[in-house]
Amino acid sequence: MMLRLGFVPTLVASSMRAAQAVLRTHDQTFSLRPRSVCGDVLTYGPSDVAMAPYGERWRLAKKLATTHLLSTKKVLS
Repeated sequence: MMLRLGFVPTLVASSMRAAQAVLRTHDQTFSLRPRSVCGDVLTYGPSDVAMAPYGERWRLAKKLATTHLLSTKKVLS
């Protein structure tokens, strides 16, 4: 089902099977994050893992975060 929330078109997948089909087929499309003024102010622009656009820089930041910040040793400490 497709909804329009303000100016943002929103896709609603009503079952797990539909969600898996959409996310496998269009994963690159849904990985983009919309820019917002609030996000830019709170995170000093799209420079962190949460608000950065998908690409090489995001993949590197995610790799560093999961390797160094979210390792089993760090989480247990």
